[in-house]
Parts: sequence; structure tokens; C-alpha cells
Amino acid sequence: MVLAAERELLEETGYTGQGRLIGTMMPNPAIQTNRCYTVLIEETVNTGQDSPDDFEEIETILLSSEEVKHAIRCGEMQNALHITSLYQYELQL
Repeated sequence: MVLAAERELLEETGYTGQGRLIGTMMPNPAIQTNRCYTVLIEETVNTGQDSPDDFEEIETILLSSEEVKHAIRCGEMQNALHITSLYQYELQL
């Protein structure tokens, strides 16, 4: 999982770094058995070598912790798995 997250970060954003697993969750255990893993990658370096798939349009936006909280409060960030991953990060602090 950690290696896959590191690989995806590089592919999607051009950033690289060393990750560690900080959490796992079951998105909908009532009807599914899949898991979602949260990998924290700190001290990243922008290599400028992103390589998204042809059909992907990706824009990397860097936000401060306060900007992320604002995005959640005002509804700009609504994905429950993303918000839960951020909470898992907060628990690490």
C-alpha cells in the first residue's frame, strides 16, 4: 500500500517522498468488504515529472492546514474518505 501511494503521488503530481501507513477504514462495511488506506507522505520534493494518463486532467493545489479546514467547512471538500483521512492525520499530531 505504501509503495503504491508513493508511486501514485509521483504519477499524479510529480511529487516524491517516503510514506507511512497511518490509518485504514472500511468505506461501507454494511455492503462492501473493501478497505481504504491512508498513507502520509511528508517532506515531499517536486520532481516536475508527473505523468497522468491521457484522459486525466489534474491540477495540484497546495493548501495550508487552515485552508483545508475552511474548504471542509464551506463544502468545497466533501469526499468522506478524504475528510476521514485528514482526521486520521490529525490523530497523528
